[in-house]
Amino acid sequence: MDIATVLISGAVGAVTSAITAYFTSKMKVSEEREKWSRELTQKYAEALATSPGVAANMARQYGIAVLVMRSRVATDARSEGKYFIMPNSRHVVGRAPDCDINLDDPAISHHQVAFSADSSDVYVETMGARNPILINGKEIEGRVRLGSGDHVTVGKMRFEVLLLS
Repeated sequence: MDIATVLISGAVGAVTSAITAYFTSKMKVSEEREKWSRELTQKYAEALATSPGVAANMARQYGIAVLVMRSRVATDARSEGKYFIMPNSRHVVGRAPDCDINLDDPAISHHQVAFSADSSDVYVETMGARNPILINGKEIEGRVRLGSGDHVTVGKMRFEVLLLS
């Protein structure tokens, strides 16, 4: 064996090791991020059920978006509010008592629409209601990804989506 073969074999081995180490570390980081996200979602759900103040602090710290809810009717200012969207969460809007965002509006269904999120994006999804859902004035059907500044109109309420990252 000559010196060129030894040097080439050594270089190939070093490059192969570096590539293997790179992909292994990327996979490990991805696994840890998914684990953290699952644990955060679970802890948030537990806090929401037992300690709303702690849940609100978690939402402000780890939320990926905020929904700013405003009434389209000038005399109905008491219906305004802010809702933080956590990663891997879902918020159902409607008239039913089990909705996360309960609206007293006869123009909307019991389960009208759901806002959901994965680890980085926020979506709105129609839930088979007869009344229209509008995004920036255009009627939608199904699931649509939202951007920062989008306006979702549900009955007499309007939700502005503000992405935090």
